[in-house]
Amino acid sequence: MWQQMKHSKVTTNEYSESKAFNDWLLWQPKLFGVHHVNEGKRSYAEGKRLKKIGMTAGLPDFQIFCANENWHGLFIEMKQKHKRNHKMPEHQVKFHEKLLARKYYATFAYGCDDAIHITTQYLANLI
Repeated sequence: MWQQMKHSKVTTNEYSESKAFNDWLLWQPKLFGVHHVNEGKRSYAEGKRLKKIGMTAGLPDFQIFCANENWHGLFIEMKQKHKRNHKMPEHQVKFHEKLLARKYYATFAYGCDDAIHITTQYLANLI
């Protein structure tokens, strides 16, 4: 089923790439506790209010709470395919470093196919 979905979709932006990756994740029986952080543009006041209840800048988009032989879990920040050579925001890089120091694998994925590749490598204990 996933192969049909993959070839029938044209994915060009971060939203559609994230949606396609989430659709793939739903078909993975090994995975437990997959979570996507709520995103969105907000006013300064709303952002300040959300910070008071625990919203954290830099937290990767996808959190997959499934340990492998090397890591406690997998965190993926989705980016558009064409942004592979762009500089990542400092707050995201710092959050990734904190996760890695605590034995959580954190990385950037450039589109759905890259995120699937990372996840399958992770599940096979190759990362």
